[in-house]
Amino acid sequence: MKKRPPRIASELVTKALLENSKGAQSALVEILGKPFDQVPAFDGVIVYADDPSPRFISLSLKGKKKAEPISNVADIDAIKASLCIVMPPIARRP
Repeated sequence: MKKRPPRIASELVTKALLENSKGAQSALVEILGKPFDQVPAFDGVIVYADDPSPRFISLSLKGKKKAEPISNVADIDAIKASLCIVMPPIARRP
């Protein structure tokens, strides 16, 4: 993101999604549910990780964490398929 809430720091996202810290996950969900700029709230956050293997990891506004490996990072269809699996559901009202 070019512009994101300042409280959503890389360290918080790393702790929440890569290190599986429940406290960081709770803090991140709280921030995601608050308005920012023109956005009333976020549905979740998605990160790409490549260690130990390429995968997407997401955390939804409801606090559900998902991870999906990317079978072939050179194949755009494989990337799209993995991304669709971790995409957080729309949790806020339009």
